[in-house]
Amino acid sequence: MQTRGYTDKVQKTITVESNDPDNPAIKLTIMATVKAEITITPPVVYLRDMQQGEQRNEKVRIKNTSPGVLEILSIETGGGDMLTVDLLNRSPEWPIELKTEEELELIVGFRYQTENPRFSRQILIKYSGGQVTDAFIRIYAMLKQEQKALQPPGLPGKVDPEKLKNLNIIQPGINPDAGTKIRGQNPQVIKPESDEADPNKMTP
Repeated sequence: MQTRGYTDKVQKTITVESNDPDNPAIKLTIMATVKAEITITPPVVYLRDMQQGEQRNEKVRIKNTSPGVLEILSIETGGGDMLTVDLLNRSPEWPIELKTEEELELIVGFRYQTENPRFSRQILIKYSGGQVTDAFIRIYAMLKQEQKALQPPGLPGKVDPEKLKNLNIIQPGINPDAGTKIRGQNPQVIKPESDEADPNKMTP
């Protein structure tokens, strides 16, 4: 069972097929708890609503949770001037030895210097002494989007009360056709009284 890339509880299923008419397929379930050699807090850094040229700094902790000693070989940002990593209260002398339950604190700095509204990158942490050789800190940044107040189409910003007096307001449930009323979900049409409809009321 490969545990690379997994932490905490992991479950896998294996299906064994045979020519047994009573049990043509048998499922085997493998359950395991994978303990990470290194824990990163927080594993993902979110930088929302940033301004162009703005600088932000976030503290990140790397902890050795393995039973042995680990050596941090390097921390790589992927190049560029926007993303930086500084060690907190420790000189940058590589490799950095971390004993069990020992932590390494970092200051991750980011300056928004791109026209793209979104930015993402992974900081690569290489280490030795364990079963795995690398870990990642994920960085997500987003520019602040300016929202403009939307005016419903056809409506001005201000309405003159005097102009409302000249408007014919049709109440809900009333059809603008004369004499027609709509009632409930099953509309009933009531025709208006007309002299032409009654022959007794017709004039010569």
